[in-house]
Amino acid sequence: MHPDKILVLDFGSQYTQLIARRVRELGVYCELHPYDVSDAFLAEFAPSGIILSGGPASVYDGDTPRVTDNVFMSGVPVLGVCYGMQAMAAQLGGGVETSKVREFGYAEIRARGHSKLLEGIEDRNNAEGHGLLDVWMSHGDEVTRVPDGFKVIASNAATPIAGMADEAHRLYGLQFHPEVTHTLQGKAILERFVRSVGAAAAEWYTPALLDAVVGRTRSGVGCTRSLLQVFRFSASVTACRQWRRNWAGVLRPRRFVNSGTRKFAQEAIQSCLRVLRIATMPTGMVCWTCG
Repeated sequence: MHPDKILVLDFGSQYTQLIARRVRELGVYCELHPYDVSDAFLAEFAPSGIILSGGPASVYDGDTPRVTDNVFMSGVPVLGVCYGMQAMAAQLGGGVETSKVREFGYAEIRARGHSKLLEGIEDRNNAEGHGLLDVWMSHGDEVTRVPDGFKVIASNAATPIAGMADEAHRLYGLQFHPEVTHTLQGKAILERFVRSVGAAAAEWYTPALLDAVVGRTRSGVGCTRSLLQVFRFSASVTACRQWRRNWAGVLRPRRFVNSGTRKFAQEAIQSCLRVLRIATMPTGMVCWTCG
């Protein structure tokens, strides 16, 4: 149902859910899973790109979290954020040490190296014409040596390697957090990775989901489950209006179950459903008539 999708692997950062949310806001389907997924899972999931989250561990302290090596060897674009960048560097032969200057909060970095990930993305220029970014840092360790094949793509005085890239293999690392609003160009950076580097199309939105459901239903596959998924993961009011315009004659819900949606959304959905002469119930089962 989702040919283009992003996989977020979780190392335990407090911002991990936010990464997934930002990707979905770009109109791209995204799933969040633990960092230790298997090679078989990666092959079956077939992501358009992989994002490694931050985390509280230090990569040089004993048996710390690592992803399967196939994450980096499969040819899928990978973006490591904070600890994710450090884990990437350590697994691919780079160096990670305790930072001489720890950064927690706002920082200014210089984008450099003309990488595909950051090229043309900036908040302003310095006197020499170099692009500068306002970002959010939260780290006590840093990459001190990039792996073979990588180049530095961002830096500041406190963190000389604030970003790295192996353009040939589409592997990128950022010491800062693009998923938080304090990184002003964070959305642009994530969009560049997801849409340009990962080539994922923005097709995860209500009309496209409902089109997919109609197609699945006409082929006799997964009607009830698919419909429930659409109304669970889409903007409910928008879904209902779209249903009324285009698909009421193909798929007709017979019950709306109020399972705790926001009051204004409940009222809007019930208004739409009354036009379709669909009963509403506070509790009970959902029955779908398809055909």
